[in-house]
Amino acid sequence: MNIIGYTNKLSFQSDETVNFMIDCKYTKYTADIVRLIHGDDNPKGPGFKEEFKESLGEYSGRRQNLHLGSYILIPNSSILEKMNKFTLQAWIYPTTPKKGIQGLLTKWSNNKGYGLFINERGCLALWIGDGEGNVDKLSMENPLKKKEWCLVSGTCDLKTKKMKLFHIPFSKYVKENFITIREQQITSNKVGVCKQEFLISGYWNKSNVENSVTGHYNGKIDSPKIFSDALKEEKIKSIMKDESTSEIRKSLIAEWDFSSNTRFTKIIDISSNGLHGKTINSPKRAVTGHNWIGKEMNYNYSPEEYNAIHFHADDLDNAGWKVDFKYTIGKDLPSGVYAAHLKTQESEDYVPFFVRPKKGKPSSSIAFIVPTFTYQAYANSVFLYDPKIRAGFEFDADYPIQEHDKYAIENGLHGMYDCHEDGSGVCYSSRLRPMTCIRPTYRSQHLADGHGAPSRLNADLHLLNWMEEKGYKVDIITDEDIHLEGIDILTPYKVVLTGNHPEYYSIQMLDSLDNYLNRGGRLMYLGGNGFYWVVSTNAQSPHLIEVRRWGGTQSWASEPGEYYHSTTGELGGLWRNRGRAPQKLVGVGMT
Repeated sequence: MNIIGYTNKLSFQSDETVNFMIDCKYTKYTADIVRLIHGDDNPKGPGFKEEFKESLGEYSGRRQNLHLGSYILIPNSSILEKMNKFTLQAWIYPTTPKKGIQGLLTKWSNNKGYGLFINERGCLALWIGDGEGNVDKLSMENPLKKKEWCLVSGTCDLKTKKMKLFHIPFSKYVKENFITIREQQITSNKVGVCKQEFLISGYWNKSNVENSVTGHYNGKIDSPKIFSDALKEEKIKSIMKDESTSEIRKSLIAEWDFSSNTRFTKIIDISSNGLHGKTINSPKRAVTGHNWIGKEMNYNYSPEEYNAIHFHADDLDNAGWKVDFKYTIGKDLPSGVYAAHLKTQESEDYVPFFVRPKKGKPSSSIAFIVPTFTYQAYANSVFLYDPKIRAGFEFDADYPIQEHDKYAIENGLHGMYDCHEDGSGVCYSSRLRPMTCIRPTYRSQHLADGHGAPSRLNADLHLLNWMEEKGYKVDIITDEDIHLEGIDILTPYKVVLTGNHPEYYSIQMLDSLDNYLNRGGRLMYLGGNGFYWVVSTNAQSPHLIEVRRWGGTQSWASEPGEYYHSTTGELGGLWRNRGRAPQKLVGVGMT
């Protein structure tokens, strides 16, 4: 796709402003506001239908890149700069140790600073650079084992001119775990002062360049610490056994607690220095740590066993593109499905948004619920739309066929039906990025023997077009509107209609529909597989939804002990398993 974009949110009402973020390979493009009426271009049907509303003019095109990979950023501090004697330590659970250089705990840029890494051979490594061309690299001989917990430490002491690495594989069944130690002389006279922020799960590729973090790590990190002393073997072992003494803690510079604050981006340092940080690109929270023993499945009740974060090199939260143009919703613009129609000499894209009636001022007695949470869950799902993977059969049709799927694949985007590159399931999905399946002409490629058929927005426009042809005036509201406003947004309507696939529902949405029906409202369930998966979001990150898959029809399953949502603390999976089967709401359910 030579031009593509997204908006700052999906639902708008009059006087609100839509921000459009656009990536364009050409120097110029035009933008028109159109109302989408029917998206399916199948010649057997009505064909593509849109209504021109307004020309916004011509804009200069520019490239806006996607920066994938999750990490933790700790603001720079003089404490972390003057490090002539230190220990870096963490429990790690690498999931792709041989994928290339990966940063674990680093303050490193342009061969200056220090850091604990996994090197190109998949081995634990400690790097020290003086910023004047001298770099000391110490590495273990054997690669780290995939999906096995181990305690790793790297120490530096410029006074004795020694650097050491410690590796202890974890087993809760033995009293003395085997320890491997490597050491070598340091050739440098100093540790170069790196002014960049301290990183967990990555390192700086270039200094003073925005979004230049590279070497993203795949796997879990648990209980990372920094000490101002080069700890000896016995002290490393005592920390492993949770027997650290007051003498050891005197040299503690930072100790980050991953078990608390899971619903927010802030990372807490529980040392006296308060070196707090923040997560970037939403790594997976509320995951089992090295000491999880399987007795408690709910992280809320045993946080000490969930002091870990799972990082992925292909995580993406907010694409962070700059705003290219804006459009303010006029008071006379009717509720409906709209889009910015972007055009270059050779390419085009539609960037949809939804206009709801002004709060408290419905314009119809009928409301249509656009299943935006379901759109978001399916967005960019490469696995789901590849017919050869999805169904296990050979099809005549090639894949990918559509430019939307090609874009998602080429840019490493994922939906909630995909797995990350380390094989773990994608449990978060953001609307602050291009979502290729929310396009009026998009077809789900795995349907119709691999030839594709309308789904998501394309399929819902079939119903909206039919209602328009029959003379029904309809107000548009979205999943997120109901999630945020509850019963109040439904009360004015005589009847409420679902879309063709209202699969992903939050507790707030289910409660609202229940309440609406109990008050005498009418609900027309016009879809399949509805009210199936538990979805959640929270106030700090309303653009992000979460799903933990288990116990249903699923393309991946959550790991044991990781069924509870980090965003709300509630149990994920199927609503059926929480006593809210869809049959209770609408009489029928998917099995």
